[in-house]
Amino acid sequence: MKRKIEAYINYYNNKRIKQKLAG
Repeated sequence: MKRKIEAYINYYNNKRIKQKLAG
């Protein structure tokens, strides 16, 4: 379960970084 949460956090962080770069 911990690994699932980590994967979710990574996915969210990547989304945020992409938005920052796009913005």
